[in-house]
Parts: sequence; C-alpha cells; structure tokens
Amino acid sequence: MYQQGDSLTFSSVPQSNYFVIRYASERSGTIGLFVNGQRAYDIDFDSTGSWVGTYNKVEMRVDIPEGADVAITWETGDTALNTDYVVFDRR
Repeated sequence: MYQQGDSLTFSSVPQSNYFVIRYASERSGTIGLFVNGQRAYDIDFDSTGSWVGTYNKVEMRVDIPEGADVAITWETGDTALNTDYVVFDRR
C-alpha cells in the first residue's frame, strides 16, 4: 500500500485474538486495521530500510469476531507499507 486509500481486505476471517503482519517499509509509522468497516486498531511499525527484501513483524492482541471482514487501509496520516503476509490466530 503506497498511496492514501490503498487497502488489503480479508473476508470472513476466523475469530482471532492475535494478529501478525510481516511487512517491509522505508519509513516508520502507523496504518489502520479495520474490523467490519471501522478502524479498530493502529498497527505501529518500524522502518525495515527498504520496500522489499528486508522484512519485520508486528504482533498484537486483537478482538476479531468470527466471520468479520478485516482490512489494512492507508488513511490520512498513515505510512506506506508493503505487506508480505498476515496471520489471524487464537492464543
């Protein structure tokens, strides 16, 4: 996601209380994690130094209900992020 309004959407995700995103980004910042259309969490991340090839992970506690639609969306004030993969988990 490299411009405002870009989004990555997952439909009907499993119930989750733990979220992992592996990413690359030239800058540190924040991007929104939306649950059923509402910004529920801010994903705070550090720069990996490049847009590709060097990755880092953010792991965070979440409350995502069974069957929710979840999106990672860049809004005003957020930072570009190259998503490698995400994990919805129960721990």
